[in-house]
Amino acid sequence: ISVLNDHVLDRLLTLLQEEIGKSPLPFSWLLIGSEGRQEQVFKGNQSSAVIYEDCQEENTNREAAEYFRMLSEKAVSHLIACGYSSDPGAPAAADPKWRQPQSVWDRYFRDWCKFPDRERDFDPALFFDFRSGAGNVSLAEKLREQVHALTGGETPFLHFLIRNCISSQPPLSFYGNFVVEKDGQYSDALDIEGKSLVFFVVFARAMALKHGICKTNTLERLRLLLERQHIPGDLGSELVEAYELLMHLRLVHQLHLIEEGHMPNNWINPGDLSDLEKQTLKEAFQVVRRLQAFARHEFGLLDKR
Repeated sequence: ISVLNDHVLDRLLTLLQEEIGKSPLPFSWLLIGSEGRQEQVFKGNQSSAVIYEDCQEENTNREAAEYFRMLSEKAVSHLIACGYSSDPGAPAAADPKWRQPQSVWDRYFRDWCKFPDRERDFDPALFFDFRSGAGNVSLAEKLREQVHALTGGETPFLHFLIRNCISSQPPLSFYGNFVVEKDGQYSDALDIEGKSLVFFVVFARAMALKHGICKTNTLERLRLLLERQHIPGDLGSELVEAYELLMHLRLVHQLHLIEEGHMPNNWINPGDLSDLEKQTLKEAFQVVRRLQAFARHEFGLLDKR
């Protein structure tokens, strides 16, 4: 799905540049969040940004600002027409804040690493999963080097990430029963993304940043962490298997909804699962608890649950 989305984006930007002309400065179209992690499924929002080369010429900077405004607004609009929705709360290149020269992006990441702000309407951690979707890849790579210089080792920002990972529990009660919504539209269902997969995503992100792993995909991050012995072998294997299981359940669930003529979502009713699926899902949630225990120890947060 991510490969298909990348081809759509690349073709769209190519056509737009043929329409409005070549960019005055080299740029990279950044993909953020699940797109940056190559984890798009049947339901997902476009999250994007633009980084372009710094320039000392004032006229060129003004021309670049206007060019990337036009390119970004048209691209986001066309992507919506292609079926890629744009959540008002998600970062998008159509917002002037998220199309900036290299030096401004460097400052953004320095600020986020020093003062993570919980009061914002967006999660700054999503930006740490960026990758280049089109354009000049070297600009994204240079920014990646800057990010790893800021986050390598033990930093307050990584502690901030891990606290988000250990502050809540997987949807499994003390007695081993699923914790589901009690009423509303998703009564008797649980959020497979927000209550399950998110633990793996946040943990893999924090560990990858700590150990200088440049991959953004969660599964690739987990496998590299295991390969380089940054996590115990038995835990690493369990994390990979549990993550793959949860993604499988999520994709099958969304596919069934589409086949029935419904919009895909992330809400799974455990009552619709087979006994084997229920048991493996419970085992995956137990793996999350072991992940959290390791994260507390790894980042010295044993007394900060």
